Amino acid sequence: MKTIPQRSYHSPSLACPDNDNQVDDRECLLLCVHDETRRAQYSGQLIAAGYLVTQSGDGVTCLEHLRTNKFAVLVIEINLPWGQGDGVIDVMFKDDAIETIPTVLLDFLQVSFSDDGQVGLSNPLSSEELVRVVHQRLAGVQG
Repeated sequence: MKTIPQRSYHSPSLACPDNDNQVDDRECLLLCVHDETRRAQYSGQLIAAGYLVTQSGDGVTCLEHLRTNKFAVLVIEINLPWGQGDGVIDVMFKDDAIETIPTVLLDFLQVSFSDDGQVGLSNPLSSEELVRVVHQRLAGVQG
């Protein structure tokens, strides 16, 4: 099995085990957030809830992880460098080397209906909301 070199923003102690030694892949999450502070907040909350978390800060690294490891849920933001969140999700559905897994979008584009017609990102999920949504995805509940 191919091993991905560790990046400075990736903490090996928080990584999901590789597929050969993995005991329970239902608890392994891939967290893809560019901002290090937000990534640390989300990761800390998910770890406190009992999940193993592998972290990524860009689309290319996220796809590398998806191709070489098994995860129960992908947690991703839409404004991700090197691929954007929607680009990563599109590749996940089209690439046979990547298993399609439940995905949680941390934010999404929303169109303002004001006179200026600005398009911006929604408020991202809070850490507590994220844990609740991940629990629901793992349980197969939509919402």
